Amino acid sequence: MEGTPMAGVRKLPSGTWQGWYQDCDGKRVFFTLTPTATKREVLTTAQGLEVKHSQIRLGVLPRPSAQTAALVRPIAEVIDEYLAWGALQGGRHNRPWAAQYQATVTWQLGWWTQQLHLHTLGDLHGILPRVERTIQQLTAQGRSPATLNHYLSALHGFVAWGRKRDYLQEEPFQHLTWMPALVQRPRRALTLDEIHRLLEACAPSHTLLYQTALLTGLRANELRQLSLDHLDVDRCGLHLDAAWTKNRQPEFQPLPRALVRALYASARSGVPSQQYAQHYKRPGGKRRVTCPAVPLLFVPLHTEQMLYADLRRAGIPRATPAGKVDFHALRVAYVNLILEQGATPPEAQHLARHRTAALTLSATQGYARTRDTRLQTLVEGIASQVLRDTPRAPGVHALAVGDTMMQGNQADEHERQAKRHGAPRIFWYISRRISKQKLYAKG
Repeated sequence: MEGTPMAGVRKLPSGTWQGWYQDCDGKRVFFTLTPTATKREVLTTAQGLEVKHSQIRLGVLPRPSAQTAALVRPIAEVIDEYLAWGALQGGRHNRPWAAQYQATVTWQLGWWTQQLHLHTLGDLHGILPRVERTIQQLTAQGRSPATLNHYLSALHGFVAWGRKRDYLQEEPFQHLTWMPALVQRPRRALTLDEIHRLLEACAPSHTLLYQTALLTGLRANELRQLSLDHLDVDRCGLHLDAAWTKNRQPEFQPLPRALVRALYASARSGVPSQQYAQHYKRPGGKRRVTCPAVPLLFVPLHTEQMLYADLRRAGIPRATPAGKVDFHALRVAYVNLILEQGATPPEAQHLARHRTAALTLSATQGYARTRDTRLQTLVEGIASQVLRDTPRAPGVHALAVGDTMMQGNQADEHERQAKRHGAPRIFWYISRRISKQKLYAKG
């Protein structure tokens, strides 16, 4: 321990330096700066706070108001209060932050504290020019606009929280300019033929993952959280936990019976647990991400690279004029299969777990997509009613692939039979694939 009789510094068991000083009321106050702050930096801050509060006790400086007192609080202390609030009720609908988001915000605020040399909460006033210079340096390093906005969002959220509690007298980011987002290529929905080719060409260890994504619409991180406890064999579905779903709502996701059996057999085999232990282990025994004790299936950390390799093997282009294909595009395909099966807007919204039906049905900002073959079929269906007694020529798409009118009529008959049985062809196909892989549980 060093410093003046009232101010000092010590090293915590975690390796972080902790300082203390005596405030104007004679109470000893402990604080920490960033985890990487040096002993000299913490001691200098403690001595400065000690001198300021001693002048208040002697009457040299006026006793601060409640708001002014907040400005001299160590920035790390206020950040800890903000993080504790977020862990309790900082998320949507006053729910806790997700663990991954909590870790990201903690790291980013610590990074900003170090980059901007923040010691007290009052140091945030007039900080915008330094923030802009830091953003310019990150831009020169090649960081994307989306990444820069994530950095700004962490600091902006902390400042907005401080403003709501009257900790800050003014808005430091009143004139903040966010980075323009890049125009992203929209995702397209895989066709049935492409889905068949992907499932035929992918590695055997990826088949069950793709099948589950295509028949549930679950996101990669949601699939990663599934355990045997979430599987309901009797009701044929999954109980989704509000702690890790994106909408933070508990849901029940129905599944085909064949997929339920395959997931049950996968979890009981213990193979997913072994794959997680092998691929997610860091040096020192710590895992890179958390996974359930008895996972239903294995989800790699980099799902995009896995899917891209399987797309190349299947001869499916990653990008076309209609859009790109990534792992989240499997969710887009799921929503479109639901709609093409004839689901009503409320049914599609419920199965997709969207807050509004507009997000499910919007073709520009949502998940609904159109197919040229489907549009041609609709036009031919209208023509069959309007031109009832007029001979019709084969459609343009039928001529392009060499189909005849007889083949078109047979396809329509197959489609009518599929609707009468109440299951889309992709569900039948995946069921046959699961049977061939002998993934049914014994007994």
